[in-house]
Amino acid sequence: MMQHFIKSLCWIVFAATTATAQNQVGFNVAIQGDFQLTAPSPSYGAGTGQVGHWNRMEAPGFSTWFPWSSGPLVDVNNNPTTASIEAWGTSSIVSTGAGMPNPASDDSLLLGVSLALAQNGSAYFAIHDLPPGPYTLVTYTVGLLTSTGVLVLGDYQTTALTGWNSATGFEAGTTHTVHRFYAAPGHPVLIQADALDGWGPWGSVNGFQIIPRPLVTHTSYCDSADNSTGAMASMNFEGRTSLIADTFRAGVSNLPPNQFGYFLVSQTQGTGIMPPGSQGTLCVGGSIGRFNRPGEVQFSGTSGSVLMDIDLSNIPQPNGPTAILPGETWNWQFWYRDNNPTSTSNLSDGNSVTFVP
Repeated sequence: MMQHFIKSLCWIVFAATTATAQNQVGFNVAIQGDFQLTAPSPSYGAGTGQVGHWNRMEAPGFSTWFPWSSGPLVDVNNNPTTASIEAWGTSSIVSTGAGMPNPASDDSLLLGVSLALAQNGSAYFAIHDLPPGPYTLVTYTVGLLTSTGVLVLGDYQTTALTGWNSATGFEAGTTHTVHRFYAAPGHPVLIQADALDGWGPWGSVNGFQIIPRPLVTHTSYCDSADNSTGAMASMNFEGRTSLIADTFRAGVSNLPPNQFGYFLVSQTQGTGIMPPGSQGTLCVGGSIGRFNRPGEVQFSGTSGSVLMDIDLSNIPQPNGPTAILPGETWNWQFWYRDNNPTSTSNLSDGNSVTFVP
């Protein structure tokens, strides 16, 4: 099979105190040729249901190898922004052979053509100037006799037997892949697409949908020390604080790259002591749980960030795991290794989160 893998190097940004990321907006982008003069309609949600304005990212003629850009993007609410997508290393704009008989339909305007990836080569995309916060990235990769594996740093790998079936329409894992990332000021989201041998040696990309995800309300009550990056490691949370929903995730940004660490949790806030041998401040106290059980220790990688799904019914405590109850407030911190300049450890800021039924 022909496959291409997409790897996003993403940087995390978190608020110092509370609530949701500011000014997050969604974007719909259809990659088109110069023979397609119409973008999909604003009522078209493609595979996600995110309706609104669609941007035409028009490929510059037949060859798209050298860097080219979408220009400033318009968000789904039809407001101009400074965000843009840059592309380079792709081969050409081609028909996908997706079997959609009406070339004027919204499906055809998104999926009827694609950027072809060079034979056994790589292509790259950089999303610039997104408003800070967490997003879902949907990548459409419908092509002729293609399948696509997508890998995003800090997320899971998915495989799509990419093609179009008018009877079933859009289906994650078939027509598109879904991944999560964070946008931080000054850092583009970098995407690499690799075409590998299989059914054929080519790959394809049709477009993107960039969908904001809400942050969890939290309070940063305790600062720690700067680490070897020159910044303090900062926590944030996403998903929901509902115990029934159980979709809570904890993350940290501004970590030194390629270091290990784990989350701490307690119902008691600390007194601000500095643990022996550490450069940071311990912001939790009392009965402190450590997420250092098998599979829980985190690695910051090249992005200097981590993100972990938290099972709210299995919170570690010194006397054994416990479940969070409605109305409880829990305090969170991240302890990690560093070289600053010699081997040491440090901690993130301390944050409290209150949970609901």
